Amino acid sequence: MHEPVKGDKNLVIDFHSHILPGIDDGSKSVEESIQMLTASREQGVDCVVLTPHFYAGRWNPEDFFESRNSAFEVLSNASVGLGIKLVVGAEVEYFEGITAMEELREMRISGSSAVMIEMPFRPWSRRVIRDITEIAGRRNYSVILAHIERYIDYQDDSVIEELINAGVIMQANANSFSGFFKSQKCIKLLKSGLVHIIGSDCHNMTVRPPNLRSALNMIEKKCGGAVLQNVICTGNLILFGE
Repeated sequence: MHEPVKGDKNLVIDFHSHILPGIDDGSKSVEESIQMLTASREQGVDCVVLTPHFYAGRWNPEDFFESRNSAFEVLSNASVGLGIKLVVGAEVEYFEGITAMEELREMRISGSSAVMIEMPFRPWSRRVIRDITEIAGRRNYSVILAHIERYIDYQDDSVIEELINAGVIMQANANSFSGFFKSQKCIKLLKSGLVHIIGSDCHNMTVRPPNLRSALNMIEKKCGGAVLQNVICTGNLILFGE
């Protein structure tokens, strides 16, 4: 298997992907997964975080872990020689009761304290906000909110500020840095400190392929090399620590 190496602070990390085969609405086969990893490596990606969807209403946690870990082992063995690190986690859909789910600790990205959560596509209630800040405040936990740009317009600025002040990490999708209006929005979020890390959220090789490089190029073009390096270093700190 591919093991993360602590202390390497310059890895280009794709923080959000659906490359694990046969788990969710992402890759349907090992062959497709290898194509996706190959495309990522050709774009200069050094490490991919595998984040299959976890829906509490559809999955029993034990069954999810068994399927995820089996797929991870198969993909790890099949991808030897590609020169890309694989790290497994999950994209956990928020649900009432998430704070009481003991298995949440196993949803964290392997080797890190970070758990990725997909939020409701509506204004968040005080309960939702309290749940996220409660998890973020736990010992050996940090929270990444997946594709923040998709629901940030539903929230008051004070809500996002509150979550960031609580240590919540905001991830944006690479495709949100393409197209004039979408890219303008995400560049503004990045410059304002409301986006910290980037993920492709790739699902296949057709309509949602690996595309991290296009976003990194746009960040460098619009914000400069220092901002791009900060995004890369932030990702390495989250994943590998010191």
